[in-house]
Amino acid sequence: DQSNPISYGKEIQKTDSMHKKLEDLKQESFKKQKEIDELKIQQEKVSNEKNEFMESHEDLIHEYQGNIDNINYIIENIKKEQTTLKEYIQLRKNLLNLPSKIQKLEQEIIQKENQIKDLEDNIASGLNKKGKPFSPEKIQSMKDSLQQKKEKISSINSSIQDLEKFQKETLQSLEKMEQSNNSNQDLSIDDLNNLQSKLQNDLTNLVNELNKNTTQLECIEKIIDKFDKTIDSIQSKVDKTLSDITNDFEIIMVNDASPDNAWEAIKELAKKDDRVKGIN
Repeated sequence: DQSNPISYGKEIQKTDSMHKKLEDLKQESFKKQKEIDELKIQQEKVSNEKNEFMESHEDLIHEYQGNIDNINYIIENIKKEQTTLKEYIQLRKNLLNLPSKIQKLEQEIIQKENQIKDLEDNIASGLNKKGKPFSPEKIQSMKDSLQQKKEKISSINSSIQDLEKFQKETLQSLEKMEQSNNSNQDLSIDDLNNLQSKLQNDLTNLVNELNKNTTQLECIEKIIDKFDKTIDSIQSKVDKTLSDITNDFEIIMVNDASPDNAWEAIKELAKKDDRVKGIN
């Protein structure tokens, strides 16, 4: 309203102030956009470095993974062989110890039988060594002892039968195991124990080799992970820069026939923030 100079002057001042504010916001927006462009360039550079690193280490990654699979397979076979050898050694030891155990029991039977004969003779005569008659209580005690010794002999015979059965089963198991590995039957117990130690040393060396390959592979994976974290960090900075711009404006990002995936990145940014518009 130019008819009112005071009011008109205030409107002019207000308009000038708004123009100045608008110009300042434009400059700030251009500054933020420049930061975003620089961050996107940095992000693309890191992404390219990651891809180059993965391509250059692809064969090495496959080699380490193949080594780990092969070593795990060998370790599993050695553990099975160790278990079988341990069982075989134990069977051989059992077989060596059984005859002496059976012989000891047989000697115990002979001893018990002699004791039974003495008791039967004493009961039949009714006299002790001095020629005096036994008391009824003593006779009954000898009869009870006689019965106990006969029961003990029966128990020992049962134990001998069990040991003989175990001996037979052990021989059958050994024959079966030796059919799969003929070389073991020609080895002494000491030789078998040495073989067991050798298997353990081989297993230890393989575990060390496995750890070495695993460590190498983990180092490569950590480098790749570091690339990913750097890319994510740059994206976070882009998002933060966008959030610093006032809602009164919009950013127009133009994809001018870019050979990379810039248009997909623009669309993603536009989805996240309504102030970003894309033109392809």
